[in-house]
Amino acid sequence: MAERSNEWASNLRKQNWDDERLQLLSKEGPDHQTFMKWRSPRSGISNPENLTNQFWAYAIRYGGSSWQLNQDLGGPDEFEAGPCFSFRRYGQAKVILDDGRRVLIGGAHEDFYDPGFWIYNDVVVIEGDQVTIYGYPVNIFPPTDYASATLVGNEIWIIGHLGYREHRSEAPTNVFILNTDDWSIRVAECDGDDPGSIWGHCAELSSNGKQLLISSGECHRKLVGLPDQSLINPSLYVLNLENFSWFMFSRESKCRQWQVSGIGESALSRSFDLTPESVPNDNMLKNLLVPGQRDLDFRIACDPGEDHFLTLTVQGLGHPVRVSLQGEIESFVKFYDLDQLLKDLLELMELNYGIGPLKLEPMERERESLLDNILNFDSH
Repeated sequence: MAERSNEWASNLRKQNWDDERLQLLSKEGPDHQTFMKWRSPRSGISNPENLTNQFWAYAIRYGGSSWQLNQDLGGPDEFEAGPCFSFRRYGQAKVILDDGRRVLIGGAHEDFYDPGFWIYNDVVVIEGDQVTIYGYPVNIFPPTDYASATLVGNEIWIIGHLGYREHRSEAPTNVFILNTDDWSIRVAECDGDDPGSIWGHCAELSSNGKQLLISSGECHRKLVGLPDQSLINPSLYVLNLENFSWFMFSRESKCRQWQVSGIGESALSRSFDLTPESVPNDNMLKNLLVPGQRDLDFRIACDPGEDHFLTLTVQGLGHPVRVSLQGEIESFVKFYDLDQLLKDLLELMELNYGIGPLKLEPMERERESLLDNILNFDSH
């Protein structure tokens, strides 16, 4: 009876939402001609180009998916016509200006296999009920998701991005400066030890407003013996905003990463269901599971006499699965067996998900030698 009651309540909420959506569509939605003119995402021609229109403004207020908006407004098949504009996005950067205006930058809609997939390079400014949408040429501001955006005076500094898979590389870090007076964007040419193609990171402005501290996130890397992919960023980076130079505090020695192989066609769940009770008593990870995390995390004491810990993380975002170990690893191996720890981790994964046998392959960054750099330079 309770299940039937919950299902009835869920259906009622859905019906109410459908009614509200259709009422909003009849009041604020565009006519079919306007919808078809502005249905598809697009980049700007000038820097910036005001692309504000009735359909995009409606889509921003409503927040529907590409598929839902296309269905509501009678659009063509997305597999043939491409994605429909949507403001339901992942990795969108957000900034609130001193006067209360909200600035929302880029973001991705859906995953790459979905017909509605698109990575945007727009800037949306919301002031009360007013929505303004700015577009940019891709050679000035490329499709941008999972960037950081930091307000510095009358400028927003936009750092890093993930972007389309085919465009990812170890290129220098993208740094863009958005002027909030005229909404133009310029590229900041920086030098020094930058993080490379970084995304999903944190950016913090110094108290004097002259430096940005970049931490965490992931960086796209070339790997030894494995396909290129993103690795967790263990280091800290400081960008001097006055002379456009980077400085790095390397912490690579405190981070090791592996790829789990042998899974075949299987993929681990996005939300791990491993519980402390399911860990065998003789396993080194017994009682070390951190509950409530999206990934599988363990907090491990690295020295019996000190209050220092390692963090062992399994990122189960499909296939392949990645494992990272961060902290005072040198202290840990003085007292414990690292190889046994990793074997016990694989045992848990094999037992819990019924897959295996599994193995860990080290994920090591490929580094060009000085001789390679000289040869590459001479060849140009």
